[in-house]
Amino acid sequence: MNLNVHAAISAFIRTVLLFFFTAGSVYAQFSIGAAQVAMGHTGTAIKNSYWAVFNNPAWVSTEKTALSFFAHRFTGIPELTDIAISFSTPLPFGTAGAGIHRFGYDLYSEQQISLAYKQELDAVHTAILLSYHHISIGGGYGSAGAPGILLGIGIELSQKLHVGIRTDYLNRPTIGNSGERISHATSAGFRYSVSETAYITGDIVKDPDFPVSGRAGFELLLGNTLYLRSGVTARPSTYSFGFGYAPSALIVNLGIQQNDLLGLSAAMDITIHM
Repeated sequence: MNLNVHAAISAFIRTVLLFFFTAGSVYAQFSIGAAQVAMGHTGTAIKNSYWAVFNNPAWVSTEKTALSFFAHRFTGIPELTDIAISFSTPLPFGTAGAGIHRFGYDLYSEQQISLAYKQELDAVHTAILLSYHHISIGGGYGSAGAPGILLGIGIELSQKLHVGIRTDYLNRPTIGNSGERISHATSAGFRYSVSETAYITGDIVKDPDFPVSGRAGFELLLGNTLYLRSGVTARPSTYSFGFGYAPSALIVNLGIQQNDLLGLSAAMDITIHM
């Protein structure tokens, strides 16, 4: 009996922590992709990103068809786990991207399925993204979902400077009968090439339920295949670092982040060119 009581108390505490620290912030306070984690969760202005379908669909990669896998987990808190898959492919009349994302565990989880279509006109990149967001709560509470529409814009102001904007959900979707709006964020960012092998990036992110979050990151290419990265965020306060290895058709990225509230977390992704 004591074991059952302790297990129930543990589950309750973890659920409360999950709600207060992450409910509604899965997509707003964090980004998808190990390189993005390593660079302070920036990604609004990074061109040809394999995780742009989640961060800013205007920058979906147009280079090659690619399939990517991602996982992110906080140390000692298995309930706070992200997994995602993304796919992008050039088309004769644009570029298509798709993504599937799941966050949480059996008592609380969020799932997102997204489809994006991108067009380029000289230095201007635009995209529309259709998303279906689904939330499940265990213990017999049920589940519900809703569709959403987002826009992404990217502009290459010069060879060195790129800027990007990702909108909030344009249709303001709500979940089930609760009337609770699906949380998402509006973000604006830049990417500036310091040299041919290094760049800095920064984002400003605003979610209606959270304070403005400032983020900054840095990437350095060593040789032809090894990338070193670091970054910081404010609200929530984090610092991070990581690396990437891209020998040929296979790309592997690793990101390590320290969050002042939740502690250490690790993220990894693998991309395969087809």
